[in-house]
Amino acid sequence: MSTYSTLDLEEAYSGLTIVVKADCEFVRELVGGLPAGRDGVELFVKYHLKLEGSAAEEAVNRILDEEVGEKDVTPEEGEVKEKESYGVSIIRSDKVGPFIGDWMVKANLKVAASRIGLFKTKHGTKGDFAEFARVRAIGNSLNGKPWAIHLHDKEGKSVATKFETLRGRVQTPAGPKSIVHDCQIVEPGALFSFEWRIPKDSKATEEDIVKTFAVAQQVGLGSARSLERGKYKILKLDIQESSKKKSK
Repeated sequence: MSTYSTLDLEEAYSGLTIVVKADCEFVRELVGGLPAGRDGVELFVKYHLKLEGSAAEEAVNRILDEEVGEKDVTPEEGEVKEKESYGVSIIRSDKVGPFIGDWMVKANLKVAASRIGLFKTKHGTKGDFAEFARVRAIGNSLNGKPWAIHLHDKEGKSVATKFETLRGRVQTPAGPKSIVHDCQIVEPGALFSFEWRIPKDSKATEEDIVKTFAVAQQVGLGSARSLERGKYKILKLDIQESSKKKSK
């Protein structure tokens, strides 16, 4: 019997895959979709509402109470009752700064591949993308945790965030509902880089990969994509190895 280290297994995985590297830039705001806990709400109150002390504490408690429930909004006519749902959403971040998760990029690419019909026309590619594939941060986006793709500016520094209010209205069986969301956002211009690996023997050709990434830009990342948020452009796409150059 033989013994293999983590490095040995990583080398084996690398030998089975081709690697695609992408340098990207957001062209629309990235909107956070992570429901804010107390820490996130405190951040919102401090930097967006600009409250401190007891006023800040009161605001935090009020928002947390509203976020877990709904309140009735009755117009002056007193006829129609409307539910109002309120919440605060944030972008994932750590001590380095805001980041997007590897699972978010993976989902983005899966949706794009699905939209170009790849999974229907080439059997096995869905498994290649969903199960075999791996996304990791590279370059200035790599800061210790490969699954956290950090956002940075042209100097490689972490980008700033701010809050934006999104409003909408939907019809429900119980009547109309107003949606009010204060979302943490990163403004256009933020940069990020990642590598994506798929099997060398995948039926996905280089042409398929290029089309997938072309559509992925339009699919976007983060929340509020139906409002055209989260769209990005690929500054450079480097397919380092591919056994099939073009579809026949």
